[in-house]
Amino acid sequence: MKKQAIDSEGSMDRISQLPQPLLHEILYFLSQKEAVQTSVLSKSWRYLGSTRPNLHFDPRLFDGNEETFRSVLRKTLQRYLDQKLSIQEFCLATSGVNSKSISFLNKWIPIVLLHMGVKTFDLSFLHIESAYFKLPHVVFQSETLQSLSLYLCKLTQTPLDSVILCKHLKKLFFDRVYIADETMAMILSNCRLIETFVLRRCKGLRNIKLDGQISLKLFEFEILESLRKHDHSIEINVPILETVRITLFPSWFNHHKHLFPHLKSLYLKFVRFSSSSFDSFSSNFPCLEKLSLIHCYGFDELQLSSRSIKKFIVEYGCTNTLKAVIDAPSLVGFKCRGHEIPQCIFLQETACKLKVEIVVRCDMTANDYAASWWCRELYEFLKPFSKSIISLYIGQELAENVEDMEEEVEEEEVEEVVEVVEEGEEVEEEEEEEEEEVEEEEEEEETNGGLCEPVVVERLVLSSDECSPSFLKNLKRVCIARK
Repeated sequence: MKKQAIDSEGSMDRISQLPQPLLHEILYFLSQKEAVQTSVLSKSWRYLGSTRPNLHFDPRLFDGNEETFRSVLRKTLQRYLDQKLSIQEFCLATSGVNSKSISFLNKWIPIVLLHMGVKTFDLSFLHIESAYFKLPHVVFQSETLQSLSLYLCKLTQTPLDSVILCKHLKKLFFDRVYIADETMAMILSNCRLIETFVLRRCKGLRNIKLDGQISLKLFEFEILESLRKHDHSIEINVPILETVRITLFPSWFNHHKHLFPHLKSLYLKFVRFSSSSFDSFSSNFPCLEKLSLIHCYGFDELQLSSRSIKKFIVEYGCTNTLKAVIDAPSLVGFKCRGHEIPQCIFLQETACKLKVEIVVRCDMTANDYAASWWCRELYEFLKPFSKSIISLYIGQELAENVEDMEEEVEEEEVEEVVEVVEEGEEVEEEEEEEEEEVEEEEEEEETNGGLCEPVVVERLVLSSDECSPSFLKNLKRVCIARK
């Protein structure tokens, strides 16, 4: 027993004797709370957690007490400064813009960025206010900065005598940031190594020009809803781009579809294009693997032909029905969300090997005629996917986002459609009623207009409190869930 204890202690000593940079690297992947808990491991770990290279501060962890929050933050930063400790990642959220917070930030931001070797700097404000915090110009004089993320800040025009030194900046995230065209142009012209560039709901910007960013792989641009009708222009000359995400920029696609020969992922939301916009799609996007069209408009029918696309996601509203002809032999995933059953034609080569997820709105309390008509439409849509893996979600309310719809599905699988009932409700059928139903089904099958055996789906979910017997009966003839 004693020898075992010695071995255990010796093992702990060997861990503790690792170089401090390596121990800090371990702490980097722990949460703030877990890092503090390591102080009980041994004497050498007692204060190590308080010198970890990544700091995250949020006033919500202090029950909204701003004075206590600023006091703890001040003492922590002062200790790092006194001990000449470096900070790799500094993430700070603050409640709002007031005289005390402005004074605090104006003092410590230059110190953190210029004297502590910060590589990742994240500053956000928790409340939207009329006055944005004016970020000190010194933020762009940090030679170690690699990632800059700002939320609800204001970047005023950089003085002519100010030098932008953050030549190693790779990631730039601006959300609800007020920034003028001139300031943005100066940043981009001096930061040529940016790999990820995200602009969401920013004010002040009208013209964006991307030219010379030799490393840019991802570009995202979302217009603030209130500025949707204002004129914006984006000039992009970065052929190596791999991911583009555009929201609320109606005319973007028609003007830029020829510029991205290496694009792998394209996300368009509230973007307008015509039926002919996808002509020569395969040659314009020869490397595209994922296409997402969310509430796009302006076209009657989408004709998509691509040899490279592997995943196609589409979402449409209550004012239109998706009509599409899809020729994509490499396609392996298709997700669709809408208020009406889509009218899609897939080549047999495409449809037989897909993983399909469909979310569609339906009144499941409809009468027999309406239920029969709706289920017939559903059958015609599902029939080409009979050899695919299908997940089907039907309800009066739809999930917020088609890409996240799996998260809202109950884990319990439905083995038979007739078994999908309101929780706690029991389905009791008398033998005579069962015989009558069988007879009715046989009669209906004879005049069913070509409906053959039902399509087998991997998962079937009905997100409604009420389903009429007529709807369930018709749906059962169309599809059944795999046991």
